[in-house]
Amino acid sequence: MPYIKQSSPPFAKVARLIRGYGLTASKLAKILGVSEVTARKRLVSPELLSLKDIDRISRYGHIPMEELRESISK
Repeated sequence: MPYIKQSSPPFAKVARLIRGYGLTASKLAKILGVSEVTARKRLVSPELLSLKDIDRISRYGHIPMEELRESISK
């Protein structure tokens, strides 16, 4: 049976949204209170973000919560 590759990986919209608002790994690390290595891992795989992390990104990264919800659900 042929394998069909997905057009984009899951949660890719979340990562694009966060980067689109100018949040780099170092800025995200300061917002979340983690090391820069951990922040970079969470940017590469946004499914590792917890609800607390998403709330902090929304508040301190100045990203509207509605946009984050839409990017997660679609």
